[in-house]
Amino acid sequence: MAVILIYFFWYTVNHQQAVDVTNALDTTDNNLVFLVGPELKTCVGEAPMSCMVVNGELFYDEIEGFRYEEGNYYVILVEKTTLENAPQDASIYQYKLEKEFVKVPADQYKN
Repeated sequence: MAVILIYFFWYTVNHQQAVDVTNALDTTDNNLVFLVGPELKTCVGEAPMSCMVVNGELFYDEIEGFRYEEGNYYVILVEKTTLENAPQDASIYQYKLEKEFVKVPADQYKN
């Protein structure tokens, strides 16, 4: 995972976006930087479903405003809000896209 993140920083430097990503790393509990993987994975919530892989772990929630396309790595800034009176069978968090920093086709990243 660290190698991929370093690649994204290299990519952003070469595409004049490094300042935005660097500033976003000063996150709070409510603003988070997510590294989103290129493939959906099968996961089981209340029923079997497809989940994004965020920061190396299955991510069961949706991100409002984020249009995920399989086959791409993303670095995004997300606002996380705690919901009051959330249903017991749902997440207590809501996620909203604040900014998409990088979108790179997975086939451009070589191990």
